Amino acid sequence: MKKPMQKIMKILEKNRINIIILIIIILNIYYYDPNIKYAEELDIPAGIGYDFQTKIDDIRYYRIPISTYIFNPNGTTTSTIHEGKGETLLKTRQYRQRKSNRKFLLGNEKAYLISQKSAYDGLNEITNLLFFNPLSNSRAFTLVCGGDPRDILSYKVQGYPNSADYIYGLMQNSPQYNFFPTKAYTTNINYYQLKTEGKNLVLPYIEKTRNGIEITGMALFKGDKMERKINVNEMHSLNRLREDKTKGIISIEKDYKNFAEMDCYIKRKVECYKEKGKYRFVIKLDIKGDMINCKSCRDELCNQEGKDGLVKKFEQKIYEESYKFINKMQNEYKVDALNLGSVAAAKYGRNTGVDWNQIVSDSEIELDINMRLIRGDRGTF
Repeated sequence: MKKPMQKIMKILEKNRINIIILIIIILNIYYYDPNIKYAEELDIPAGIGYDFQTKIDDIRYYRIPISTYIFNPNGTTTSTIHEGKGETLLKTRQYRQRKSNRKFLLGNEKAYLISQKSAYDGLNEITNLLFFNPLSNSRAFTLVCGGDPRDILSYKVQGYPNSADYIYGLMQNSPQYNFFPTKAYTTNINYYQLKTEGKNLVLPYIEKTRNGIEITGMALFKGDKMERKINVNEMHSLNRLREDKTKGIISIEKDYKNFAEMDCYIKRKVECYKEKGKYRFVIKLDIKGDMINCKSCRDELCNQEGKDGLVKKFEQKIYEESYKFINKMQNEYKVDALNLGSVAAAKYGRNTGVDWNQIVSDSEIELDINMRLIRGDRGTF
C-alpha cells in the first residue's frame, strides 16, 4: 500500500507546476463571469448631485449630475459629468444610461451634493433611496451646496481627479479645528437623525467661492426640510453645544497686538429635568485646552493666578457665544438644533405626540463649563 502512494507522491512532486497551472485554468473557467468589466469600461461615480426644476407644464423634473472617473491608458485619472433628467429619481437613471456606453457602478462615490432648493423641498426621498440601496456607499458624505451641484462637481481642483475627492478630504479633516464630529453626515447617520424622535438633521453647507470650494456654514433642518443656513461663527457654537468629543480653536482678541488662542478638546453631556410641566436642560462642557498662541499674555502664564484669570476669559467668551446662539435658536430659528428633545424623550417617554422643537424653544437651557488649561507655555513669544 505504501509503494503505490509513494509513486503517486513522486508523480505529484515532479508535476506540481503543471498541476497548479491546471487548477488555475479550471478555476478561471468555472468562475468566469462575462459581466465583469475592466475599470476603463465602467462609469464609476465620484460624486452625485441632486437638484430639480419645475417647468411651464408644472411638472417637476429631477436633475442628477454625476461626476465619474475616467481611467486613461497612461495611468492618469480624470473625470467627466453625466447628467440624468426625469420626472422621478429612478427615471433619471434611464435617461443617463441612454447617453453612456459604459455600465454604471455605484459604491465608490465620495459625496452627495444636495442643492439648496432640494434641501428646502425635503430629503426623505433622497435619503430613503440611498439608505435602502445596498450598492450605494454608506460612508459617503451628504452636504448642502449653494448654487448648481453640477457647477461644483465640474470644478477643477489642482491635484485631484475631480472635486468630489477634494470634498471628501475636506470633510474627513474638518474635525481637526472646527469642532466637527468625527463620524457624521453619512447616509446611515442621516437616516437615523431623520427617523429618531427629538433629533434634527444638520448638514455642512459648501459653496464655490473665489478661493475655491469651502464650507461656509451649516444647514439646519426641521424634519426632512431645511429651515435656514447659519454662518461659520454660529456653526462653531452649534458644533460645540451639539456634538460630543470635538476639537477646535477658540480665540480671544482685543486687537492685532492683544490676543490669545487655545486648541481645545471638548466633551459634552446633557442633563434634563422636568419641573411643573416645564423642561430644563443643562449642557455640560468639559474643555481641555493647550495655549498655542498668546502674544500678549506671557506674564499671565507665569503664575497660577494669571492662568486662572486667562481661563476665565476663555470661559466667558464661550458663554457669550453659546448663549447668543441658544437665544437665536429658541426665539428666531424655532428649531431644536442641539437634539435636546431626544434626551427628554429618552428620560420621560417617547411617542407622546409633543413637538420637541416647540418644547425646546420654550424651555430653560443652562450651560455649565469646566475648562482646564493643560499646557500654557507654547507660543508665548
